[in-house]
Amino acid sequence: MPRSNDSATTSTSSESFSRFEYQVAGHDRLLQHPATDIIVVKPCNKIEQRFYEDSQQHPEFLPWIPECYGSLHIATEDERQALTEAQAVEEENLLYGFVKPCVMDLKLGTQLYGPDATPAKRAKMILKAQQTTSAQMGMKISGLQMYDAATNQQILHTKEYIKQITEANILDSFLSFFFPSSCYAETLIAGRERVNALQKGLPIPSAKVRWIIQSLIDDIEDILQTVADMPDLRIYGASVLIIYEGDRSAVLDAWEKMLEEDRQQAEREQRRDVNLEIADDKSESEDEEAPSAKLYSIRMIDFAHSEWTSGQFSEQDDGILLGLKNAANMLRSLLSIQKKENL
Repeated sequence: MPRSNDSATTSTSSESFSRFEYQVAGHDRLLQHPATDIIVVKPCNKIEQRFYEDSQQHPEFLPWIPECYGSLHIATEDERQALTEAQAVEEENLLYGFVKPCVMDLKLGTQLYGPDATPAKRAKMILKAQQTTSAQMGMKISGLQMYDAATNQQILHTKEYIKQITEANILDSFLSFFFPSSCYAETLIAGRERVNALQKGLPIPSAKVRWIIQSLIDDIEDILQTVADMPDLRIYGASVLIIYEGDRSAVLDAWEKMLEEDRQQAEREQRRDVNLEIADDKSESEDEEAPSAKLYSIRMIDFAHSEWTSGQFSEQDDGILLGLKNAANMLRSLLSIQKKENL
């Protein structure tokens, strides 16, 4: 689906607005779009609305943020009451296509306040950074939920659990997220809860989890390089949203589809090499319209305090780069532990 210009506005009825089920962090309440599962409605302030508009001028950054389809025109009092801000944007539902999405919200940066913050807000956010992993690591886990395919249970985490995450134990939280069938995801921890009755199943194959983690490392390194090359991009209080498929059958189906797509792509390239014309097949065009099965996804989100400046800075903020580097290093540690402990 092509990216649209955020200056466009659309209108919809709030009667069918419903709470977005899988939001794991953030103050703005995401709403499910009443007309389609592909779009969510995100209440936002004018800073974030402007950020999405300005981002359209930076195509190299667009792959790492949700597609934005325009601003929502709030026409009635009912619509106003359904939202938590005076503005809202319609953006890509990043969970669309997943069967059992496992979601981690990883807030970036050592500075969690923007240039619009009051002195009191700055002091509060500086203290919050010092009390969490943000100040030292440039990242902190803000939300976490996953699905254990071996027990067919969803695993939820409260704010109580999130507040217990320190620099000393954050690796365990990453391990529990990517290996929910292991001892790292045991429930004898305050703020962690398994819901649904236990039903025996099989975990996601280790090789598939390893591929997902390595792919995320590659993507985070790409995000790091992209952001480092954009000193005019000032990110405060934004997050990286990491999603992977927790349903074993969906993972295996998506894997087979990916291999088949790779095979077809190789065949097309081989035919082009010998200058053979490839006719567009009707069934192939229909497949392109169908939702693709997903193994994982990663995007930057939440830009309520972020902005594009013009020539004010020569280098990117060190705190953002630190957070991305530590996120990639954390995932590398997972690969080592997975191999060592046969997770």
